[in-house]
Amino acid sequence: MAMGTVPGPVGQVWRIVMLTMEYFSSNYDVNNQNKSMIQALCDTFKNALDWVNGYSYLQALQSEAALLQQFQALPVVQNSDVVYLNNRATALVSCASALSNILPLIPPTPNLGVLAQGQPLISTVDLVSFWMEFSYETPTLSLTPSSFSTEFQNVATAFANALALLELQGSTQNSQIEPCLQNLSQAAQVSSA
Repeated sequence: MAMGTVPGPVGQVWRIVMLTMEYFSSNYDVNNQNKSMIQALCDTFKNALDWVNGYSYLQALQSEAALLQQFQALPVVQNSDVVYLNNRATALVSCASALSNILPLIPPTPNLGVLAQGQPLISTVDLVSFWMEFSYETPTLSLTPSSFSTEFQNVATAFANALALLELQGSTQNSQIEPCLQNLSQAAQVSSA
């Protein structure tokens, strides 16, 4: 697939990057170096990369949340497992919503003239601040440094139970949910060891 034919929002971002390069190559004057245009070019590239990273992470959050929400409809063995899974799904939905709010809209027809004025074609995506302010998954109130290992093991058990339940039921969602639950269960077991 050629760069210009990438579908969807990511394709729009890459199209802007290509237009920026074309604009720069046809408007850059070696004798009259326009530093603000060069800075706008660099900012456009950085912002495009940050946008694609943020969008990719957003897609992953939304997928994981959707899978956990499908799982919530199944009968779960223990109520404590439901609490852990519900908390995780709620946190993912909240985080995805907040992340979508910081991703700037990508103009369908970018105004290339703003590059000459020193403005990037894609607005800043402040992912670093987003992650530094991350507070979407609230730890349990009883969590202390001494109880961390036990609490983490309880989360691992909840995800292991969910995985076992899916295997018992032969769910049609196994191919999508099972890898997610296995990864979460294994990560929790390794971390609590």
